[in-house]
Parts: sequence; structure tokens; C-alpha cells
Amino acid sequence: HRGSRRMTQTATTLTLTGRVKGSSFAERSACGAHSSPVGEERRLVYSERPPAAVHRQAVSSTERVDPLPLRKFDSLCSELATTRGGFTLWLGAGASVAATRGALPTWNRLVQDLTGEPPHGDFPIQLEAIAQDIGHAEFRKHLRRRLISAVVGTDFDHENLLHQAAIAARAGSIVSFNIEYLSAAALCLLRGGETFLPRTFEEHDPFGVTVTTDTNPGLIGSPIYFPHGLLQKGNTVLTKPEYDRHRASFAMATALHLCVGADLVIIGMSLGDSYLRDAILQNRRWIRDIFWLGEDATFAYREWARVARVTCVDAQNSEVWRTLSNAILASDTGSKTLTNWVDERRARIGEFVDEMLHQHAEFERRLAQKAGHLMACKVTIDKAQMFADFCLNAGHEVPSPIREFVESEPSLAS
Repeated sequence: HRGSRRMTQTATTLTLTGRVKGSSFAERSACGAHSSPVGEERRLVYSERPPAAVHRQAVSSTERVDPLPLRKFDSLCSELATTRGGFTLWLGAGASVAATRGALPTWNRLVQDLTGEPPHGDFPIQLEAIAQDIGHAEFRKHLRRRLISAVVGTDFDHENLLHQAAIAARAGSIVSFNIEYLSAAALCLLRGGETFLPRTFEEHDPFGVTVTTDTNPGLIGSPIYFPHGLLQKGNTVLTKPEYDRHRASFAMATALHLCVGADLVIIGMSLGDSYLRDAILQNRRWIRDIFWLGEDATFAYREWARVARVTCVDAQNSEVWRTLSNAILASDTGSKTLTNWVDERRARIGEFVDEMLHQHAEFERRLAQKAGHLMACKVTIDKAQMFADFCLNAGHEVPSPIREFVESEPSLAS
């Protein structure tokens, strides 16, 4: 940097003031100021305090940062299709809604279905209140009925699944913040292999039923990460106590680590989760540009986006997938590998969807099979309780032999 500067070092805070002039991107990145416009007076504060405190200090200590304008969606599509490939892709409930023609709900709609009232406040706190009101087991059963069991093959929009797969093919890493895998499985169709590889935290659960399809010979595509867990694995992180327990978990950290040195593209997410917003803010210096795609009226956290240097991109929910996918395929003018794959997969995507639904249909049978095996092996009461807990966490009924065995122990009957 050229120009005067003053640095003050304390135990936990480094404050840098000065004028950023015409320095290179590499020089400004080294100081964590690569997002600062040329000639802008800045005061950057790096702190080791909790994210909420960092947020408050960042807001109060920014001397002058103009609000970010809305980015033109068409120009961003062109860049993502050409010069900005390899971005990290974060997907939320909006991706599932689009893939199933609205059969899968948004979190707002799900909360309203459960409470009869419009949602308000932070989602983990709302979901904790619901779980306390109706009980943990009933809450998980409702999630399974609403997010998995209610979906049938005719609900899926095959063209939208291909649009999402084409977008995923341009991404370097994919993170889904949903807790069901049915709509996310198709993201692997155009990523070199057709094997769906979900990755989430396991905690060495001996009773988890895998949802991964068998791998085929040849190429294997990249994994899809699920930081909130998967309902089918009984390890979801939804309520505030679950967030508090898993806040520093490897799975949560992975969602951010996958963004290091890359652009981040967020689609189908409201970001109505203070934990996630704080995590982005705390790790912002390691991420290049962040693009939050959605309709202008849905950007509910503009001040946070301003401080976190997040670029809001106004895009109609009904058009975002098709428009971005078309831009990507239109740029595939060389070997046309991606275009050829789309044409070939289009004829077989119905079979792929049927296979995913079959995996779910087999779930109950496999749980009953595991229960029979445990009873035949004269399982201990502790292991029986672990299996019962897994069934409840996955939103299923506990198979009757295990239920009767656990209920025979007075201290565990509840």
C-alpha cells in the first residue's frame, strides 16, 4: 500500500486505518481489503471475539461504505458460464421447491403449517419452540411426512433437475442446506459420474442406514455436502440446542472451508439463520466475491449483506435456474461435452428419480430388518435404546420388537 498508515496491536484486535489507493489485487488481498473501492477511507477490524460481537463492531467501525447496488443477473450468468467457473454453490429450500414444482415446502411454509402462524425471528429458535410444543418424535415425523414421504415421481420437474445439474457442473464444490436428499441427488448427473455421494457428519452411528447408491465402474463425481445433516441418517441440526452443540462441528466448518479462495454463489436461500450469517461474516476475508441470488423483495438482511460485502442479485425465482443453465450451455461451444451429456441424461432422468424414491421406500423395510437382527443377537438394552433413538431422530416409528424391549425397562419407557 502507498500512503500513510497507523497500526495498533492489542491482544485480540488489529486495527488498520489509511487510504487504499491504486494497489494491486494481491496486495490488497494480503491485508484483507480486496473488496475496498479505490480511494475509499476504511477502518478494518479483525477480532477473535464471538461472531455476534464481530458483526456489531464491523457495523459500528465502518466509517464509510456505500450500499451495494443490485447486480445485473444476465451479466453475472455470463461470467459464471465463462470466466468465473469453479465457484462454490450453496443451495437452500428454494432448490427443492423448484425441483418438485412446489411439492416440497419452503421453511417459511413448513413453519406456518406446523404453527398456523406466519414465521418470525430466527429459524433455529422457531424450530426449537415447535419441537418443545409437539415433542421431538412428532416433530421429526412431521418433517419426514412433509419433506420425503409426500413426494412422488410425478412431482419432479425433470427439466428443472437438468437445469440445476448444469449449474452444479460449473461449480467446484456443492453444499446443500436441506435435510432431504431427493432433490439434491440429481446434482451429480453432469459432474463426471452419476453416483450420488452425500457427505455429512456421522458421529460413528452404528445404526445409520446409508442413502448412497452403489458406485458404478469408471468416473466418480464430487460429493455433495449437507451441513444440516440428513433426516434419513437421523443426524439433523435444526433447533437452537442442536446448533449450539454442532456449531464448531467439522461438517459446519466444511461448508465455509469449501469457499476458501473461491467465489460463493447462493441460490434458493433466505439466510434466515443468524448462525450462518455470523459464520460468513467471521470468515469473509477468505472468500472472494459472494453473490446472493433471489428476488429483490426477499433480501431481508441488507445491512448484514452490506457489512459482509455480499452482492445481491435480483433474479426471479421462476427463471433463475433456466436462465443460468442456458447461459452455461450456450457457452459450451468447444467439445460440447456438457451439452451432449444433458441430451443423454434427459432420456434417463426418470429412471434416476425412481431409484431415489426406491431408496426411501426401502428404508422402513431395512429398519425392520436391522431390528430383527439386533433381537436375534440378544442386543443389550443400551444398544436397543440407541437404535430406538435413531429411528425417532429419522422420523420413523420404532420397530415393535425394539419398542417392546425398551419399554420393558421402566427407566427407559419414556
